[in-house]
Amino acid sequence: MVESQSLGGALLVALGAAPGACLRWWLVRQWSPAWAGRHRQHQLPGNAGAPWATMAVNGMASGALGVLAGVLAPHPQGEAWLWLGVGFAGSLSTFSTLMVDVTLLLRTGHRQEALGLTGASVVAGYGLLALGLALGEALTP
Repeated sequence: MVESQSLGGALLVALGAAPGACLRWWLVRQWSPAWAGRHRQHQLPGNAGAPWATMAVNGMASGALGVLAGVLAPHPQGEAWLWLGVGFAGSLSTFSTLMVDVTLLLRTGHRQEALGLTGASVVAGYGLLALGLALGEALTP
């Protein structure tokens, strides 16, 4: 097992993070047009549709992390967790981008949209994490 504070552990996290971040970027670019009409209609700040696409990707990452946690429960600090959980799923989600989106909405007076985005992100993230965890535990012999 690779310890989380070793150079090998850092390398595993980095190897998982690169594809996770690239997938996040690609998915947000693909999904943003689905929310762009609402974005423009309400004259919201930032990239059209991106805040809701980011929320969807964060929910997906939460579900993936739940599955991994359920499957890897006997070895939560092992190499697979560092690579897939901390690296891949960790970089697939982006809390900081969510916070920027919410701040832009608040600064421009779009309080309802900011509240909706925040609430939907928390509910979707936790719900998908719980669902993923149950699925991961069910898959584990």
